[in-house]
Amino acid sequence: MSKRFLKKLLEETIAELEKPSNTRQGIDGFRQTDSDLKEHTFKASVNGVKAQVIKELTSPTYKIDPRILNDQRFQDTLDKYVKNLVNGTYEKAQRKYGSNVNTSVVGNKSAWSVKVLEPAKNERVFWKDTPESVFNAVKNLFSSRKDTLVRNLNIVLKSIDPSTPEIKEGKFLDLGHRAGSSVVEQQVGRASSAISSTINRYNQKAKQDNRITEKDIKNLGLNFFVKKRATKEKETLEVGFESEYYNRKYGRTTEASFKKDALQRLRDALLKVDKSKNLSRRPGSDTRIDVERKKVIERFDTKIVRRKNVKVKSDNFKIDLTKTAKETKKANKKIKKVKPKNLQLGTLKGIRAPGPKKSSASSNISMIALINQKLPRTVKNNMGAPGLENKTGRFAESVRVTDISQTARGFPSIGYTYRKNPYQIFEQGAGKPPWATVDRDPRKLIDKSIREIAAELLTARFYTRRV
Repeated sequence: MSKRFLKKLLEETIAELEKPSNTRQGIDGFRQTDSDLKEHTFKASVNGVKAQVIKELTSPTYKIDPRILNDQRFQDTLDKYVKNLVNGTYEKAQRKYGSNVNTSVVGNKSAWSVKVLEPAKNERVFWKDTPESVFNAVKNLFSSRKDTLVRNLNIVLKSIDPSTPEIKEGKFLDLGHRAGSSVVEQQVGRASSAISSTINRYNQKAKQDNRITEKDIKNLGLNFFVKKRATKEKETLEVGFESEYYNRKYGRTTEASFKKDALQRLRDALLKVDKSKNLSRRPGSDTRIDVERKKVIERFDTKIVRRKNVKVKSDNFKIDLTKTAKETKKANKKIKKVKPKNLQLGTLKGIRAPGPKKSSASSNISMIALINQKLPRTVKNNMGAPGLENKTGRFAESVRVTDISQTARGFPSIGYTYRKNPYQIFEQGAGKPPWATVDRDPRKLIDKSIREIAAELLTARFYTRRV
């Protein structure tokens, strides 16, 4: 593997992850430049907000006696003004964003969500208060009603116990990111995506013996970023009311530690790369997986009909054995085979001599399995504007190869399918305008993804078809 490539990748990723998550010393952080501009879903319910209020008032910020909060007068006030907060914010969202082409409001007054869509490229959505921050646009929906809630809670708490500390408007209920949507998780998720996609692109162009393997990634400690369950960057963020104290404590401790750990892993990997004199893999015996892979390619390769003036390029399928295995194989060849004497077999009527073996479907089945193993992830990596964009992962997970046949000229023809309801609406000829376009056509995306995977296994000409 290339030492120069890995060093550059790690240095660039570290530089991006070292950028502040929030604005610091006049420099915009990841939140202001990226996270706050994404599509946001805001969810709230009366019972959920009431639980966060109780959590806030019993936190170290206020330390209010739970017995006071169980007083019926407090409970009645809390119920009244939390409903006003949730329902009033929903009504304001409907008025301000319900009929806007860039937004949508879904749900009802007790449990609802507002989605503020990210502006298209080269466009700016001019909201009255905060023209560029989607996060702040959502936040400004409820600021006045939150202040009303604080004032009335202070009144009722003082009437129950005059020594109760006063609730401060600036230290009461944050608009917080839900699990998986925090700014730090988005920043680390972007680093994970960058490392994974860049290594994939490198491996597609690199020679077989110079590719970065799973073992290389594990030895460098980078499996944290490329494993299946690694933190991924989300395109739609979920936010809601959270206790100010616990929301900010989580940011100072858990999130800060998470980012610090990710940076340390990258720095350790860079140190290993710097100390290593030669990262090129030494030739050695094939693993069991390599052996089976080469067997599949060999069976598939031998089925291709060679034609004049048609060049067929295939991957190496010669199996490299260990020293012991080579010696055993050599010794077996030296064993003299003794043929039994005076045994003559005559031909029997009705029994045909064995002819050439017919090619079985096992090689095709194995090739289908190899492609399908990587197909969903490859499709996800290839999704993005102006084509189909990955939101839920359902489309990518539905794509699969169904069969491999041969054309009249002997070339492989790979059949595939995907979840046609509802995604066939984007397919030209079968879908409907304005959704069906050249860029959004699922066939274009799937064909590209299959070719990327098949290029690693067999580089002969082949065709794809949707079934």
